[in-house]
Amino acid sequence: PKPAGGRSCYEAIGRAFGDLYAPGNEVGRRYLRHRGLDDDDAAALGLGFTRCPRNVMDQFRVYEPEALGFITIPFWNEDFSEARYCMLRTISRGEVRNKEWRPKGVASPLWNEWMLQAGLGCVYVAEGLIDAMVLTKVLNKSVMALGGTSNARRLAQVLHHGDRDLWPGKVVVCMDED
Repeated sequence: PKPAGGRSCYEAIGRAFGDLYAPGNEVGRRYLRHRGLDDDDAAALGLGFTRCPRNVMDQFRVYEPEALGFITIPFWNEDFSEARYCMLRTISRGEVRNKEWRPKGVASPLWNEWMLQAGLGCVYVAEGLIDAMVLTKVLNKSVMALGGTSNARRLAQVLHHGDRDLWPGKVVVCMDED
């Protein structure tokens, strides 16, 4: 598979985390609480908030006039020392064009993709990113996310091209009803 991610956006993600708690950005925290994620989860996962996606990654080309803002969802490496990719989740009162936005021209990894080559006994995979975050909380284990069924092929590619000795012993896939 193609290497995924772009340049590090670590510092921008740190600013977005701080912005989640800035005055006037309560809509971000309310959205996360509504989805079952609290302040501890936001801190553990490095979630943040932005009104200007290009402040996080230059490659974001977002047009969402009904958006109140965006939750930033970083894709960390195994030890949380680097994030080379970030997705946005739109927060809106009305109709939106896209629930999730990806940066243009940057190869998309799977969320927690590193788990496929970490020699783990079992890897849990959820379809959506928020689903994976909530499962992480419920299971008290790291969970990987496809970020949509269109990325299932990437899961197979990473496994196929990776070191067989580092494959997980078992992969448990948890999909939505649809």
